[in-house]
Formats: sequence, C-alpha cells, structure tokens
Amino acid sequence: MFCKKCNAQNDDEKKFCGECGAKLEPAPDPVAVEGQDGAYYCSRHPKVPTLLRCGRCETPICQKCVVFGPAGNRCKACSRHRTPLRPRGVAHEVARGVSDVASSGRGYWIFGFWAMVVRFIASLFGRDF
Repeated sequence: MFCKKCNAQNDDEKKFCGECGAKLEPAPDPVAVEGQDGAYYCSRHPKVPTLLRCGRCETPICQKCVVFGPAGNRCKACSRHRTPLRPRGVAHEVARGVSDVASSGRGYWIFGFWAMVVRFIASLFGRDF
C-alpha cells in the first residue's frame, strides 16, 4: 500500500504511514471498461478509458496524467520527489562554498579577474581609472 501524502510503500496491515504518519487508505479498485480487455478508466479522469498503468502503484492513468521517466511510466503521485527540499540546508552549502573559496586564496584571483573585466569594459566607454 502506498501513502497518498509522501508516496512511501507500507505493509498492507498498517493503518498509518511509517514515513510521515498519515492515515493510510486503501486505493479504490480500478473500474474496468466493458468490451475491452485490460482497459480501465483513469483514476483522475473517470470518463477516459486507458490501457496504461503506473509502473509503481499499478494505478490506471491516461495520457494527461502520465509522467515519463527513466524508470518507466508513473502517475503524478509516484513521480514526485520523496526527499523534501530544505532551503536552509541549501543556504548552508552555498555559505560553505563561499567560505572555502575565500579561505583558499582563490578569492583574490577571482576578485582580480573581475577587476580586470570591469576595467576593460570601463575603458570601452572612455573612462580611465
């Protein structure tokens, strides 16, 4: 059984998700299309018949709902990233990179390079520093 909130796979007998703690609800059984073997109605668009299923959770999906990926066809819920983006963590990595450049002496080279670029551009406009 897959959690609808975080898309984590859980055992069928569990009532709550082991990853996020959300209440687990069983997925509704797909509705088969009469007269077509293996065809079901899309889970998000109940009037659209489809032969396509999600490669992870086996949910019937139509061409509007499919997300093509390296691991095959996925529904939109299964194709989401499970790891949330943490902006504060990204800011820490940027600050660490800036401090590494400043402490290694490369910062002086970078500053010197940009100073030459600015001086060149200023000389194009007739300014002499």
